[in-house]
Amino acid sequence: MRPKWQFIEVPLSKCHSGQASLYSTTRSAQRRAPVPSLAAIARKHCDRDEAIVTAYGTGVYSFREIAERFQLHLATVGRIIRAWLLQYEN
Repeated sequence: MRPKWQFIEVPLSKCHSGQASLYSTTRSAQRRAPVPSLAAIARKHCDRDEAIVTAYGTGVYSFREIAERFQLHLATVGRIIRAWLLQYEN
């Protein structure tokens, strides 16, 4: 009779032998490139509003993080992003 845990031995042996990596089950489309820091985004853009929209567009930074970096109120960050979205939506 085979032990119940035997189904685990084959995948574990592959991991230990170097045949499989931790990322082998993750598709390359799911992996993201490193996102620049808020300071790097601010340095890259001369216009503050453009930098805020770029930071928001990364999908990594929250309104709170952006507001703290640019020393603005959350509502101000929201207005800047909404204005940009409305401007380029049409």
